[in-house]
Amino acid sequence: ETRQSERRNVRAGVSLSLDVDPVVFAIRRGDVEAVNDLAASAPHSLLKENKDGWIPLHDAAYCGQAECLRTLLRAGAAINPPNTYSITPLTVAAQQGQMRALCYLIEKGADVNMQTCDGVTALHEASKNGHKEIVAVLLTKNADANKPTNSGLLPLHIAAQYGHHE
Repeated sequence: ETRQSERRNVRAGVSLSLDVDPVVFAIRRGDVEAVNDLAASAPHSLLKENKDGWIPLHDAAYCGQAECLRTLLRAGAAINPPNTYSITPLTVAAQQGQMRALCYLIEKGADVNMQTCDGVTALHEASKNGHKEIVAVLLTKNADANKPTNSGLLPLHIAAQYGHHE
């Protein structure tokens, strides 16, 4: 079993000395085949949290790896798993401007109005970072532009605060 595990890790491009989860390493490289192999051989690894409470689905959204998102969701990952601060993969995709990942997550049922522990939504993050196309998609998918953060700021306020006046 250990030898098979070593072969999987080598196939996924993971050195046994690295302190990076093999699934996350494969996601960052966009290696869908390795993610498939790891999901099949070690499905528990799909739910393994890092120190920030992220699971591999968050990493796939961060990197814009829509095919890896598809693999992870097929393997049983939840669509709206919040991390330690209630940040979902959709919020991460919006923050990073990852359009394909964002659209895929919405298509699969991600909640566009889910709030973090600070009351921030995907729309707040897209507005903050000037991702106009992401803002437009979120609004067409019924993101609530009038949902304030815990401090009372709307996405429009945050966009203006960060110099995004379009």
